[in-house]
Amino acid sequence: MGCLNGASGTGSIAETTFDDGTSDWSLVDMTTYDRSDDPDWSEVQGTLDLTWEESGGVEDTGYVKHLDNTDYAFFFDAPSEYLGDVSAAAGGQLAFSQRSSHTGLDRNAAVVLEGPDRVVTTQFDPPAQEWTQYTLTLDADTRDFHERNVGGPTVDQPAVESVLSDFQALRIGGEHNAGVSEEVGFDEVRLSES
Repeated sequence: MGCLNGASGTGSIAETTFDDGTSDWSLVDMTTYDRSDDPDWSEVQGTLDLTWEESGGVEDTGYVKHLDNTDYAFFFDAPSEYLGDVSAAAGGQLAFSQRSSHTGLDRNAAVVLEGPDRVVTTQFDPPAQEWTQYTLTLDADTRDFHERNVGGPTVDQPAVESVLSDFQALRIGGEHNAGVSEEVGFDEVRLSES
C-alpha cells in the first residue's frame, strides 16, 4: 500500500505506508529559525532529494529518508491526496512516524498547514533515534496552533478549519539538528476525520 485517498479504516482521509515507493511525497527547504527569528513558512527555498528504502520502516517495510545537506529547514511535503477540501479533518488526527540520527533542535519540529491566504503551524517534540510515533489532534481547543510559524500568534479553531477547507499544503518538519549532518526517516502517515 502506498498512498490512498479514502484509505481503508474508519474515518481515514488519506494514508501513506511507503511500502512501494515515495508515493508522490516530496521534500522542501524552508527558512529555519537559525536564519530568522520569524521565518515565513509559506516560502519554499528549494526542493530536495527524497530517498525510498524498501525495508527498515516502522513495520520493517518501506519508508522514506533524507540526509540533510543544507542549512535551511527541510519539511516532508504531502501529495495531492491530502489536500483540497479536507474539512472533515478538523478535530481529527494527523499521525506519522519519524526517527533522526541527531536531535535537539525543536523549533523546526513542526507541522505546517497552508491555506490560500494563511499558514497555521503546530509543534511536536523531536523524534528519538528509534522510530517515534506521533498523533496530533487538529483541534486548537486542545493543542496550540500558531500563525506563520511556531513563534507566531496563537490562532483559534475557526482559523484551523478555514485552512483545512481549502488545503494547499501539508508539510511535516524533519530538521532536528543545528547542522547539516542528520539523517531523518519518515513513515506511516495518516490524516483522519474526527
